[in-house]
Amino acid sequence: MGAKAKLATNLVLGLNRPALAEGMVFAEKLGIQPQNFLKLVLASPAQLQASVAKGQKMVDNEFKPQSRVRQHLKDVELMLDMAQEQGQNLPLSSIHAKLL
Repeated sequence: MGAKAKLATNLVLGLNRPALAEGMVFAEKLGIQPQNFLKLVLASPAQLQASVAKGQKMVDNEFKPQSRVRQHLKDVELMLDMAQEQGQNLPLSSIHAKLL
């Protein structure tokens, strides 16, 4: 059960980071400075641990690898396989796998 719970948790975490990045770029295109947008996110219900951990790095254009993309992709593919076995569709995770 622990490994299954870890996969489910990683699903949520994995989707949070690209959502934050996409929102940050969208806000910037609308004329909102990235630092100001991050402050807003951190003071709103959109604030998640991923925002705290990765938000300032995104603002600062600091993209030094902190983990292996292929490792996370392996986990996402495992999530997709397990969901398919249960007859569940994971549309956001499917897109996430393509992004990775």
